[in-house]
Amino acid sequence: MKYYSSGYTRTNNHFVIKNLPDQRHVENADSSLKIIISIIQNLISRGNPTVASPFLREKLNLNWSYLKNQDEVRIMGANMNDWSQRIKGDSENQLYPALTFFEDLQEIFKQKKFLAKLFIAECPINQIIKNDHFDKQEVDFYSPLFKLVIEVDGHSHKDSEQKKLDRVRDNFFKKHGIDVFRVSTAQIKSKDYAQLLNTLRKKYRDYEHEIKLYEEFLKDSSSYALHTQLTEIYRYQQAVIELINRNHLDFECPIWQFSVLNPDQIQSLKLALSDLNTWLNVIGGLFNREIEIPNIQIETDPREDFICIDNVVGEYWDDSITDENCIYIREDYFGEKNYRFIKSTEIVKYNIDLNTHQPILEYILNTLYGFSSFNEGQLEIISNTLNGNDTVGLLPTGGGKSLTYQICTFLQPSISFVVAPIKSLMVDQVLNLKEKYFVDCIEYINSDLGSQDQSDILNAYTEGQYLFLVISPERFQQEEFRNRLQMIQAKKQIAYAVIDEAHCLSEWGHDFRTSYLALSKTIKRFCPTSTFLALTATASSKVLQDIRNELNIDSKNVKTITNFTRKELKFHVIETNRFERPNTLAELIKPAEDDIKSFPTLIFTLNVNGPHGCYKLSNQLANQVGVKTAFYSGKKPKDFGIDYSVYKEQTQSAFMKNEIDVLVATKAFGMGIDKPDIRKVIHYGIPSSLESYYQEAGRAGRDRTESDCYVLFTRDQLTDDQKNILFGLDTNVDHIEKTIGEIKGDLNSIFYLMKQGLMNVEVESKIIEGFYNQYLSGRKIQEVTLNEKNEKIIYKLSLLGLVEDWTINWKTKKIIVEMNDYDEDQIKELLFKHIHKYDSTFSQANLFQQPELKPYKDVYESDIYSPLYKLIFILLRWYNDNVIYTRKQSLKNMFNYISEFTDSDDFQSKLETYFKRNDDVYLLEKTVAIPQNINNWWKIYYVETNDKTVPKSKAELKNVSIITSRFLESYKNDPALNLIEGIRALISDEKIIQESSDRLIQSIQYISKLEENLRREILLSILDVANDFLTSDSKAILSQFLIGNGFPSKNDKKLIYQSFKDKFSYGEMVKDTYMKMKELRIREVYPWES
Repeated sequence: MKYYSSGYTRTNNHFVIKNLPDQRHVENADSSLKIIISIIQNLISRGNPTVASPFLREKLNLNWSYLKNQDEVRIMGANMNDWSQRIKGDSENQLYPALTFFEDLQEIFKQKKFLAKLFIAECPINQIIKNDHFDKQEVDFYSPLFKLVIEVDGHSHKDSEQKKLDRVRDNFFKKHGIDVFRVSTAQIKSKDYAQLLNTLRKKYRDYEHEIKLYEEFLKDSSSYALHTQLTEIYRYQQAVIELINRNHLDFECPIWQFSVLNPDQIQSLKLALSDLNTWLNVIGGLFNREIEIPNIQIETDPREDFICIDNVVGEYWDDSITDENCIYIREDYFGEKNYRFIKSTEIVKYNIDLNTHQPILEYILNTLYGFSSFNEGQLEIISNTLNGNDTVGLLPTGGGKSLTYQICTFLQPSISFVVAPIKSLMVDQVLNLKEKYFVDCIEYINSDLGSQDQSDILNAYTEGQYLFLVISPERFQQEEFRNRLQMIQAKKQIAYAVIDEAHCLSEWGHDFRTSYLALSKTIKRFCPTSTFLALTATASSKVLQDIRNELNIDSKNVKTITNFTRKELKFHVIETNRFERPNTLAELIKPAEDDIKSFPTLIFTLNVNGPHGCYKLSNQLANQVGVKTAFYSGKKPKDFGIDYSVYKEQTQSAFMKNEIDVLVATKAFGMGIDKPDIRKVIHYGIPSSLESYYQEAGRAGRDRTESDCYVLFTRDQLTDDQKNILFGLDTNVDHIEKTIGEIKGDLNSIFYLMKQGLMNVEVESKIIEGFYNQYLSGRKIQEVTLNEKNEKIIYKLSLLGLVEDWTINWKTKKIIVEMNDYDEDQIKELLFKHIHKYDSTFSQANLFQQPELKPYKDVYESDIYSPLYKLIFILLRWYNDNVIYTRKQSLKNMFNYISEFTDSDDFQSKLETYFKRNDDVYLLEKTVAIPQNINNWWKIYYVETNDKTVPKSKAELKNVSIITSRFLESYKNDPALNLIEGIRALISDEKIIQESSDRLIQSIQYISKLEENLRREILLSILDVANDFLTSDSKAILSQFLIGNGFPSKNDKKLIYQSFKDKFSYGEMVKDTYMKMKELRIREVYPWES
């Protein structure tokens, strides 16, 4: 018998198919057909129950939500089980105590006689609980519903040895939550069932809810005709699929002939076959194949050469199904087991063309989710991934990122995994599929689960019971999990490695996680067949570049949307001082009498602890406003006593079910939570970046209903000097800390958090060098204590090539490190290669040429440091400079957006431009950080129309400013970007700030040292752009920048003057002529004599 556990209706979907024929060998078998059938089988088996196809729903007049509104029942047939062959006895003396007991059991249950049908006779123990110790042993009767074993004890059970064996078995069952009741043959003979009755009464009370599901059906079976028909259809489909897979149904055959034993089932079989035919057209269409089921003949009496299928819903398998020429479909007794295994063949590399295949993908979309069309951007991500390309998918919060990977995994006859950074996201994604979309072929593992649950889920995944598993990145550093991946790869292929919230993969991301450090390398090593699909709502230029570098993804495989606008979101900025802010918040969440859409509300705070942390704020609001509040954070609050993992799980569940009005949370709750009806998102203080803000604010209004996003902030009144220190190019931590101490608004808290995790470079360099010398030097394999600090050190040593790999043993709390030999030249090469990926101007040679790199040069040339210390110092100094710079620039943009807020529409428009990927973004990506393309810098200011290049309008230049500001978050010293920003500042016709001035000077100095022809080309392009956009005054300022920072020659000045006709370059030329004449006079030589 083959076991199944799925169906299209809310009933007992566990069933068996008996007498399936053996596999028939076929020469030149159609391999793609096998793949198509496997995908179909995985789709229709995705849940217990799951939603029927659009075809079936239309035929049966059902909407997609029919399962949500359907009563749950258990279908029960009229015939009592036949155990006459299984139950053994004394045939010589005609004694069959067990058979007699089974007959008595029916009488014991009286009008609940059907409960006796739920007992299996002579049930193998391994079928109840897998255990090799009891292999080939059986119990007399077992009820999976009651979790009750009934043993019939004859004289042999009085033997002491037998009693000992009985106790071992009984204790084994008890340990697994199964009761054992022993009835003696003497009791059966005397009908002494008093004790048994007490046991059965208790079981009835314990399982009354489940029993009522049978009773409801038996009370009025005609009311549940749809349940029966859908169940018949599904089971016929599985039987036909099995016959196709075993090559007993041939598509080349002109006719398929079936016989059924009940005329009422003809319609169900016809619908089953028609629906399968539709699925063959749909999935076959993705393979550009036309597949049709041949003509069908169905008869109601067994005939030779016909396939006989006896499909009786509600009847359980027993000893009566004996005809070997008939395929029997019957109920199974074990209603909680998962018999599903994902059908695996080879991984498919599709050739999806959306012009052709979009309707097919929409059919699958409707099947899985009930939607009729995709959100913008989803199809491009799905098609690119299905076509075998490693892909980055950028979609706004609420844009349906999860759906893209789910559809891709369903269209592969293989298993996949999803890496998610936080536990709440894992739980949410899995529960969403199970509860909303009736998909349960998925699961998650995180540390909140018990060790046995984790082991069971991992075993089931290894065996192929789940289409995909949602796991944390930490799992990939465990030797056991890596071994599992190797086992899976040996038996089947892993189709997709999905990295959800992929910005966590980047060291520059606002949610970077230590556990992501070696993730991509590990996946490539242990899952070589997998295709990467990296998904995120927001990614800065550097983060996106980092993701692409880590996963080796080409820019053409970055897929996103053209429009990030969320029209349903209304933005508000409320300025308040710190003392008034709690009351302002309370007023915001206080529901008006006529306001029915106040809740749910999500409030984001920077911290968990402290007076403005989510823990205290939640309690304060509950007391002040009288609404139901809770808090959520990644780390446990200081004064919190109860089990925090349980609390978090309960809080998330309660918020998702609208049992909580207001949830006050840190960013730990922001990622990936799919709650559609959040009406307000409030940021209690200025967020650290537009990236994180849009990610968190986007939690609101996912059902496309109008919702509000507030920022409550306290303004810092900054002097120009303070602005330059906090938001300029300076990354000196001492300067920043001194300035932070002078301000009291939101920036004080943000900058305090900003420098967390960044140690003094000199101190950290010594620590890492000492760690290497003490623990790792000269060793091939070494164990060190597990903590985040040590893992970060090991990661940094891996960037230098000293560490090859590392794994984590959570039981022993050790990191097992695999070392490489010390090779100074290789370390140096890897160091500068790593930095060059992000900063094209940083090189060993430039340490001696660029003034801003002097701190690096001083250490590099020093005799007092070891070679390893010097290279560690360069890595850490560069990293800290860039982290601080990136965070400062991100905060500056957020600060400017909040400070300059006028209204929601203007704010939304700026956000749209900031996140949009358009031609300007693509141009910058092909120019910035690519030194050989610096001469294309000027194109950002022009629009190409037909054969003409036209200067951009003021409105278009405003967008350039926004787009450039986002790139500036990622690149501090890029000459092309700094030139663009410097010229933009001059075009704006405002007072040029120190930062823009510094950028312009840096870029001009860089350009002035280029090869002569390129240097002249870029100078001419600067002059041309200036003539198209700058006022006379701005040209004069630019003239000073150019001549004073790298273009001082007579020819340079002449070119500048000829282009600008400005006083400064003219004066410089006059000055040159005067100096020349003065020099000649001194030498008593006149110009006409020289």
